[in-house]
Amino acid sequence: MKRNIKISLAFIIIISLWELFPRLGIVSPLSLPPFSAVIKYFIESILDLSLVTRSLTSLRIILYGYGLGVSIAFFLAVLGIIFDDFWAFLRSLSAILHPIPGIALLPLAILWFGIGEFSIIFVIIHSVLWPMLLNAYSGFKNIDKTQLEVGKNLGLNKTQIVLQVMLPSAFAELITGLKISWARAWRALVSGEMVFGASGASGGLGWFIYEKRFFMDTAGVFAGLIMIALLGIIVEYFIFGLIQKNTIEKWGMQIANL
Repeated sequence: MKRNIKISLAFIIIISLWELFPRLGIVSPLSLPPFSAVIKYFIESILDLSLVTRSLTSLRIILYGYGLGVSIAFFLAVLGIIFDDFWAFLRSLSAILHPIPGIALLPLAILWFGIGEFSIIFVIIHSVLWPMLLNAYSGFKNIDKTQLEVGKNLGLNKTQIVLQVMLPSAFAELITGLKISWARAWRALVSGEMVFGASGASGGLGWFIYEKRFFMDTAGVFAGLIMIALLGIIVEYFIFGLIQKNTIEKWGMQIANL
């Protein structure tokens, strides 16, 4: 309770300073509009559906890239567990490709796929694949062998062992990988659109922010950033949070937040 009060108080102070500084002329309203002006712009953009449309475009593209990246990573991690030599190859490949920012691969993606959604999706897959692969492999590799032996002794077949033993045991690492990959996917999408343009017919949130920046509409830039932050909070607390609460916390694999 005290922690929540402190967090709320910190936000109130930040918002108050944000509102006062431009109104008192301490900073230029062009550089930092008052908080009330940003919220007004945000609400108006929601009501005229401009932010909603851009958000849906971004979410659609991200879900394609994220889903493909996670699926590929999961498949490769399972193969890496089965074949040690294959994992040695994947580990070397990861050491080479993982440090490369997704945005650095976008020019190559454009040469291959042209300007459009496929190029952005390719970059998202790259950004999602490596952290998810490493976390999935780590989760599967660290499973207690005793649990696997118990599953075999209970007469479980290979599919049942994967679904009923391996997945629950590795779930904490998998959730971590999913969270990191989700954040990487957003970075890839927004940075890609801001540098190389719209990824769809009207573009997503990255293109929305770029357009507002081009026309010196700082309140619009903040409105786009707030929408990204809100979508992140929704996914973090209402999707990943609920999954975590009903799985690894319920199973006693992680202490619930007090």
